[in-house]
Amino acid sequence: MLFFVVNGVLFSTMSEMNLSKRIRNFSLGILSFMLASLAYGIEIDKTEVGAIVKDGIVQIGSHQYPLPPGEWVLIGKNKSRVTFAYSSQQGADILTAYLINVKDKQFRASVKIEATTSSTATHRWMPEPCKRDDVVFKDTMKSNYDYPECLLINHNTNAFASSNTWLNAVPLWLENNQIKVPVTTLLAQYDKYQTGDFVKVRFWINPELAGQTPSKNASWIKSDWHKDRLEKDTDKQIYMDKFIAWTKQLPSIYKKSLTSDDRPLAVPDFPDLAQ
Repeated sequence: MLFFVVNGVLFSTMSEMNLSKRIRNFSLGILSFMLASLAYGIEIDKTEVGAIVKDGIVQIGSHQYPLPPGEWVLIGKNKSRVTFAYSSQQGADILTAYLINVKDKQFRASVKIEATTSSTATHRWMPEPCKRDDVVFKDTMKSNYDYPECLLINHNTNAFASSNTWLNAVPLWLENNQIKVPVTTLLAQYDKYQTGDFVKVRFWINPELAGQTPSKNASWIKSDWHKDRLEKDTDKQIYMDKFIAWTKQLPSIYKKSLTSDDRPLAVPDFPDLAQ
């Protein structure tokens, strides 16, 4: 009978099945550890501006929020706090991240994710994200006033300007890196509020990289992408329909990110945007 030692344990040929079981369990343990490590997102709070997130997940507080495929540069981040002037509610600490995806020195897309860093006792939120009607698409998700949920699609002719000082880094980064930007971007925004937490996601994309001609007018109201003018351009209407279909996937993805500790669902790439 042959004897041998594995991890300090003496085995014989009669224990071959036990040995296989031990090795299998050991391997599964390593795999479980690796998967747990992979499921951990890049913590925005501990990540320096300028870092590249590739095919990854960003983490704010204990929640993980996925990005579409590609390399995303963290351009800016900001800590803030929401308070309620006419309420005794606790409020919440917020962390916001802004990331950009480029292709061949052209702006491809950007994302801004804003979320609570920890749960609080807040049981009523004040924003009304679905209040505006001058948009291409709107879905209130049958939500209520205290816990609004909203999906909006619009066009944007001044996507890189902001009244928030920390976001001044965005146009500066684009200029310093000689990134070509479109006159008009398409904007998808999703807001989800629940007891103690919320997440707000904004995606801007460059429709010119999907083969769309540049808008003839830099005015928002006169843009070719305006909801009252869109149907006059068949190509733009077809692409907008594709973008709407893509955007409709966001609620299930980011709702799961907000409510579950499991690895979040992946965000598919933007429709027809050049790789």
